[in-house]
Parts: sequence; structure tokens; C-alpha cells
Amino acid sequence: MATIWQRLASKTGKRDGERLPEILPVVLYHGAKRWNAPLQFAELIAGGTDSSYIPHYRPIFLNLTKIPDDQITGSLRTVLGLVALKHSRLPLEPAATDLLTDLLHRGEADPAVRHLARVVQQVYFIVKSADEVKRLMVAASRLGYHEVEGGYMTYAQELLAEGRNEGLKQGLEQGLEQGSLQRSREVLIRLVNRKFGLTDAERERIMACEDQSALDAALDEILDAGSKAQVLARLS
Repeated sequence: MATIWQRLASKTGKRDGERLPEILPVVLYHGAKRWNAPLQFAELIAGGTDSSYIPHYRPIFLNLTKIPDDQITGSLRTVLGLVALKHSRLPLEPAATDLLTDLLHRGEADPAVRHLARVVQQVYFIVKSADEVKRLMVAASRLGYHEVEGGYMTYAQELLAEGRNEGLKQGLEQGLEQGSLQRSREVLIRLVNRKFGLTDAERERIMACEDQSALDAALDEILDAGSKAQVLARLS
């Protein structure tokens, strides 16, 4: 807080008598363990709580893990960010899985939130177990949110290619190897059709593809592609 005030004073060229703005400090806690750290600055200094010479900054403390999901309100960006933060270190229950999947679906449809939605997916690949990641992918498929499912598949393939996180890598390999070609074709058809539309001939072209690496490349391309031709060109 002191650093913020110093920067504001130096940037604005503070004049005599001019006051700096108030800062409202907020701590958003989402850990799985009980919070045991001090809740105000003075508690970090010996005798600080009894001294009038020590700043008594006391932030608003919000334990996200204790706030029900339906009480987390605000803009789509705010709700997605807080719900994702809340459940990132908690066991992912079915209700939370569906809620998060729905928020990601809505985030993908909103250009202002799309980047955050994709960051959330990437982060969950790092912090969640292989079983939880697979449950998220299954939920996206069950709810018909194929752009979210396709995003998970893309990140899964990137993770497998990089060989990071051996336990998650093994779990994803097992899930992706089951009917991999057919599954990739079906997901690619759904994603391209949803984003651009597909003709019967284009569907047949995708279904005829026997090259897993080409299908993987097309799935990677779909997230940022500006045209259908850009995606289908990966099948050549």
C-alpha cells in the first residue's frame, strides 16, 4: 500500500495539501488449510498492536472456500475468476464441475472473457489430478460445450507433447488413446461446424482422415483460426 501511494505521488506530482486516495486492501484466500497468519500489519511487529506508532492496516479477509458458489456474483469475468480460484485447491465435486464448465462455455462466447477462460483451463491442467481433468472433459462433452472440450483436448495434447507432469501425462494418455482417431474426428467436426459451419463434403473429408497428427494439428488450429480453410488445410 505504501508503494502504491509513493508511485501515485511521484506520477501525479502531488501538490501541498493534496490528499492521496484511500486504498481498500482485500485478501482472497482459497487454500485447503486453515488460515493462521496475522490479519493486520501491526501483528507482525513486537508490541505493534498496542502502539500508536505502527500502521494498523487490516484488510478485508474473504475465505473463498467458505462462500457458496451461488453467492459469488458479479460480471462473468469476476464469477469465472473467483469460482476457478475457489475450486483450484478443493476436490472438484460434480456440481462445481458443471458450474465451472458452464462458465468456461460462456467465457468462450465472450471476446472480453475468452482469454481468461483459456487461462483457467491451462491452470487446471497443472493443479488438478488426471481424474479431475478427465471429469472436466466428460462434463464438457455431456453438456454439449464442444469448444470447451476441444480446448481441453488441445491442452492435453500439448501437455503430452511436452512430457510435463508424469502422473497427469499417463492419465491423459490412457483417456486419449481410447478411440483416439474417431474421437478426434468427432470433436473436430463439432468445433468447426459450430464456429464456421460444415458442408457434407467437408465432414466426409474429416472422417476420412487417418492421420492422428494431422487431426491434432487441426484441433490446435481451431482455437485461433480466422477461417475454416485455415483449419482444414492442416488435414492435407
